[in-house]
Amino acid sequence: MAIDKTFVGPGEMDGGDGGSSQGLLSPDALLELLSFLPHPEAQRTLQAPLSKVYLSSFTLEENIWKARCVEQWKVPPNTTCHAWRTLHIDLVHCLSLVDGTAEETCGGGDYGNVVAIVQVLDAYRTLAEMTRACFDRLGHLLNSEEAREAVKCVDWRIMDHALWALKTYPDDVDLLLKILRFLVLAGRPAGRMEGAVMSRPPASDGPLRAFGPSGNGVEAVLACMERHRSNAAVQAVACWSLVNLALIPGQKRSLCRQGGVLAIVRAMARHPQDSEVHFRAMFALINLVTPDVTSEKIIQPDTMKAVVAIVVSAIQAFSNMVTIVNRACLVLHNIALDPGHLGALVAIGAPEELLHAIGKHPTDALLIQCATGTLRRLGR
Repeated sequence: MAIDKTFVGPGEMDGGDGGSSQGLLSPDALLELLSFLPHPEAQRTLQAPLSKVYLSSFTLEENIWKARCVEQWKVPPNTTCHAWRTLHIDLVHCLSLVDGTAEETCGGGDYGNVVAIVQVLDAYRTLAEMTRACFDRLGHLLNSEEAREAVKCVDWRIMDHALWALKTYPDDVDLLLKILRFLVLAGRPAGRMEGAVMSRPPASDGPLRAFGPSGNGVEAVLACMERHRSNAAVQAVACWSLVNLALIPGQKRSLCRQGGVLAIVRAMARHPQDSEVHFRAMFALINLVTPDVTSEKIIQPDTMKAVVAIVVSAIQAFSNMVTIVNRACLVLHNIALDPGHLGALVAIGAPEELLHAIGKHPTDALLIQCATGTLRRLGR
């Protein structure tokens, strides 16, 4: 096997131990090279038994391992650590637990993978890169019913990590999107597909009951929406995460009291042409505006008027997109269930838009059912 002279000194070519170190990469050059490799490969390269010079210059050099931890894993450089090499090895092992390639998780299925990820978060949630890897993986795993069931077994721990990360990394948009998507999937009712319209709330609160049960979970999502109000992707996924939160009485109450309805209205107003924002926002409003003991007297009349106005505007703006229009009709239908809102619906022009929607999409069953029911309540 050929030996690259950039790694090994001339005196080492024949296996000798006392050769000159001339020809070795500098630590900075080696670190630059390793930055292009996946973490496990970089670690194997650093530990490769190439020569005694390589062993002393690189493999056993703690400053190189520290630089790897700081640059690649974003470990704070002022961290007190007596064994950077050991830390790096543990981080790479944790990454294998997260991606399911570790021996411990082989054969454990999605349940074993979820539990392993929670254990990694228990140990390293203070590292943004590890937290990112964990929630990125969860975003894939939770498309499985088995994985969502596993989340229920560790819901308090995993929801605590999600809430902590939302508050700790408020400017890391990529990480926020991963956490919000995790909330979307974790809260999906059993047996339901994405975008399903339910005729009644789920029988169980599911794991989202553990997401800031005192209201600070909702507060964190709304703070994220306000902080990144110009980012359409954040607004869309945040609205999406509110859909299932609004199915839980306690979380719905927190949403209504903390201005969640207006936050959704503002997201739609700030992104008037973004279909994804409007589609996700409609789903959240469907659940929030439904009159019940939870929302009674919490959503103020002026707020409900703002909802009607933005929904009517959306029907006009996205008149050709039946998936938005039929959900908008369902929002108006749920608002009309409270006789106190009928006047606002008429004043803002809902009847005309409902009639226009029926004419535009005469074969959509959901739209026809919601629009005709609302028109009957309005005396049309």
